[in-house]
Amino acid sequence: METRGSLALSDQMEILEAALADLGLAHLFESQVQSLIDQGRLVHVL
Repeated sequence: METRGSLALSDQMEILEAALADLGLAHLFESQVQSLIDQGRLVHVL
């Protein structure tokens, strides 16, 4: 089921989990997720 609306989180781990679940963009420190970027699990967009 597709839904509409926004997701607002403040916990860094929840934000990361949401991004890994393809729920949207995440604003995280690159140094904290570099290994996931290297693995292709996350993509650097800005």
